[in-house]
Order: sequence, then structure tokens, then C-alpha cells
Amino acid sequence: MQGLNIDNAYDRRAEYQAAHLLNHTVRRGMKWRETPEVYQVSVLNFIYDKESDSGVSEYRMRRKDGKTLSRRMAIVFVELPKYSGESERVEDLTAAEKWCKFLLYADDSARRSLVEEICRSEGGIMAASGILTKISQDDVNWLRQTNRDLWERDQLSIKGYVEELTQELAESQAVIEEKDAVIEEKDAVIEEKDAVIEEKDAQLLAQMREIESLRAKLANKKSSGIVIRGFS
Repeated sequence: MQGLNIDNAYDRRAEYQAAHLLNHTVRRGMKWRETPEVYQVSVLNFIYDKESDSGVSEYRMRRKDGKTLSRRMAIVFVELPKYSGESERVEDLTAAEKWCKFLLYADDSARRSLVEEICRSEGGIMAASGILTKISQDDVNWLRQTNRDLWERDQLSIKGYVEELTQELAESQAVIEEKDAVIEEKDAVIEEKDAVIEEKDAQLLAQMREIESLRAKLANKKSSGIVIRGFS
């Protein structure tokens, strides 16, 4: 059943569905002459063929002169809007027209009496009406249960997600603490090396001052005329 002719390409969609149905039906090991005939029936709530007044159209693969190929695949369109202007006297309707009226007005409260009369006139439609009512109630129950299931699964998913985030956060915190400990250890080593460097710098500075003091003493001795062997 289709309510809209999206992009005016429903015919292509129907061909695809029919070909898919035929492909699914012909199973491995089946002989070609055993290929069954398949029908893809579309009940449309829009008018597909505006050039024809017929509400039911059948399409098959044909040659230009009209000869069909193997007649294994048929596409049937039932255009419900074309039955909206037909007579509403149930006794004047064919079986096919009754079905189309039923499908067209099944949920129309203004046509309830007509639908009920059609149901009483056709046992198959009466059964379909009962099934439709049951399906409608089942849909409500299904929706309620589905919403409950969705809520429960959402809660479980959220709980699981929070637990995963908490675990990831704890693991990340542990990694950060471990890295902080390594950094602190490296900082301690660097501080120790800095202290050694500072101590060596102090020793070097003291040695340089001692050398400067010695040079000053030697310079004083030279100026006083004292000659020390090994120095000039």
C-alpha cells in the first residue's frame, strides 16, 4: 500500500519489487519451467494513470505487437481515488469495487455506515474488517510495550554509558597520577642535578677568584723588582 507517488517514480519502484519477488521465489536447484508466476499488487491512494478511468491496471512484459514474454511477472495497480466517485449503493458494486471502497473508507467515520454495509455483504471483507480492528488495537498495545521497552533500554544504556565513562575517568585519573609521579621523580632528579651544577659553579667561581688573587700578587711582586725563577 502506498500513499504518495514520490518523485513520480512509483512505477520503477514497482518493477524493482516485482523483480525482487521473482528472484526470491526462484530458488537454487529449481528448473526454469518450474518458475512460478508472481504478482506485485500495489494499492495506491493516488492516481497513477491519469489517462485511464480504470481503477485496476495490470502490467506485464510485452513485445511491441502485444505478445507477452513468459507471463511470470505481473504488476497490478489498484488506484483507490478512482473509486471515490463511483456509486455507493452496495448492491450496484462488484466484489472488486467493494474491496476498493472498504480500503478507501475503512478509517473514515463519515462513511462508517457504508463500510459496515459492505462488510455485511462480503464475508471476506467482514473478516478483513475484524482483522483491521484487531491490528489497530495490537498496534496500540505494541506501541505502548515498545515505548516501555525503549525507555528501559534507554535507562540501561544511559546507566551503562555512565559506568563506562566513570571507569574511563578512573583509568584516565590513574594514568595521570602515574604520569604525575614520573614527572615529580624527574623534577627531583633535575633539582638534584641543578644543585650539583650550582655547587660546581660555586667551586669554579672560588677557583677563579683564587687565580685572580694569585695573579694580583704576582703583578705586585713584578712591580717591586723581585724576580722569581720561572716567572717574568
